[in-house]
Amino acid sequence: MKTKLSIVFVLITVFNCLNVFASNYLYVTNRSTQSITYFDAETGAYQGVFSTENINIPNDMDFGADGNLYMSNRGSGGGDNIVKFDINTGESTVFATSSIVSSPYGLEFGPDGNLYVANSQSNTISVLDGTTGALLRTIGSSSELNMPFDITFGADGNLYVANYSNTNIIRYNPTTGNMIDTFAVGTSTAYHGMVFGPDGNLYVSDWDSNTIERFNGTTGAYMGAFISTNLSGPWGMEFNDGYLYIANYSGSYISYHDATTGQYLGTFTTGGGISTPACLIFTQDAEVIAVPEPASMVLLGVSLLCMFRKKLIG
Repeated sequence: MKTKLSIVFVLITVFNCLNVFASNYLYVTNRSTQSITYFDAETGAYQGVFSTENINIPNDMDFGADGNLYMSNRGSGGGDNIVKFDINTGESTVFATSSIVSSPYGLEFGPDGNLYVANSQSNTISVLDGTTGALLRTIGSSSELNMPFDITFGADGNLYVANYSNTNIIRYNPTTGNMIDTFAVGTSTAYHGMVFGPDGNLYVSDWDSNTIERFNGTTGAYMGAFISTNLSGPWGMEFNDGYLYIANYSGSYISYHDATTGQYLGTFTTGGGISTPACLIFTQDAEVIAVPEPASMVLLGVSLLCMFRKKLIG
């Protein structure tokens, strides 16, 4: 009987260690309400306000290895910063200040675990220690970048930067910081969001033309407009479960589309909670291992000890 109870305690403890990420949500930054709201990732139903702490002009988001949510934030009077949110409570701390970032937009954790931030004002990419937020180095210059708005990493491990004003994509070696090439050149004037698709190609949101442009993920060759209807100020994008989700800033809605054909399938979210959305992210994009609470670790240790003693006595 004691052995059975010990097994039950072990199972409960393991569940407690994993249940932090049992639910899958869609998080959205909203500029006009200075908030991050969240939605059921399957149904799009509004779940509530995740946080309003330390939010002025919210932009991009990414999950860190610690499971917490990081956001680029623009502000006035030196208020530019990177904010870290506890994924369970929504409580915030400033991870990096305006002394390190300058009008930050796109951000993403790299394969090396460091946080890369696009500074649209200084035309650089800040590389921050992924644990402490300390500045490690900067990448790029005004001769290469002109209002960098978004960044992403390709399957080749290189860093891709979308230039808002130059309407091109610059590729960098993230280790050396050296520019590799101008990877792609677009057809319009206002690149905002960027993401590699499941097909390996690069998709870029074009604010001025209300289109999603597609480029060959290997050569950078322009492949044409992937989506050209039902968009209104497209910004952040995410592929998830066979669909492409787009934050439509001007129209204040999240649209979703067939990931293969680009066909418009409707407005995804319901119940409110969307107001001039800039970027979005799904929790399943966070490749993390939940860290158990101390109480759970004690319970696990006691349970295993009981099982071990039972074997010795038996």
